[in-house]
Amino acid sequence: MEYLNWTILLIFEIALEVFFIVLIFWLIIEYFLRLIKNDKIYYQLAFYIPLLRNIVWIFYIGYLFSLLLNSHLIFGLVVLVSFLIFKWNYLKSFFYGIIFKVQKGNVIGQYIKFKDKKGMIHDLKNTRMDIELSNGDVLQYPYYLLINEPISMPVLGKLNKVSLLLDVNTDKKEEYLLDIKKQILLNPYIVSPNKMRLDFIEDKNGKEKLKVILYTCQESYISRITDYIHSIN
Repeated sequence: MEYLNWTILLIFEIALEVFFIVLIFWLIIEYFLRLIKNDKIYYQLAFYIPLLRNIVWIFYIGYLFSLLLNSHLIFGLVVLVSFLIFKWNYLKSFFYGIIFKVQKGNVIGQYIKFKDKKGMIHDLKNTRMDIELSNGDVLQYPYYLLINEPISMPVLGKLNKVSLLLDVNTDKKEEYLLDIKKQILLNPYIVSPNKMRLDFIEDKNGKEKLKVILYTCQESYISRITDYIHSIN
C-alpha cells in the first residue's frame, strides 16, 4: 500500500512539473515576447526560446530516467535501452538539430548546398529541416544526416527589398503591430529579419497606413511575400 501511494504521488508530481514547464514557456512565448520593443532582441528571443525549451525537455527527461533507474534498476534499464533502440534516429536528429541551430542561428530563408542538391531552407523543425528545391518540391532532411554530409551555406549577397503599405483598420495600433510582426516572421522567404521595419505613416489623403520594409534573397519570392502579407492583414 505504501508503495502504491508513493507511485501515485510520483506520477502526480511529474504531471505537475510537466504542466508548469509547458505553462512557463507558453506564457513567455505568447505574452513576454510582446513586451519586447527592440526588434533585434525580439527576433533573437523568438528563435532561441523554443530552442531553450527543447534543451529543458532533454534535461527533464534525463532526470526522469535517473529517477526510474534509482528506484527500479532493471526495469529502468529495460525502458532506457528500448527507448534508445526504437527512437535512436529521432534522438540523433533532435540533438544534432539543437547543435545546428546553436551554431548557425536562424537560417530560414537562406540557401544550403549539399553534395548532390541545393535549395532554400523553408523551415527548421525539431528533428528535420524542410528545404525547398529549385523545382518547388520540399525535401524533409533529418538533421542526423548532416553528420557525415558536407554542406555549404553561401553568404547572402545582394538582398531584394520588399516595400508595401497596409491599411490600418484598428485603434489598437500597438497590439496590431505586434500581431502582424509575429505573423510576418512565420514567412520562410524573409531573410535578415533584424532589418525589417514597420512604421505607421499617413498617405497623401491623410489615411493612416503601416509601411512594411523587409528583404528576401530571391526576386521571385517578392510576389509570394506580398501576397502572404496582404492575406494576413
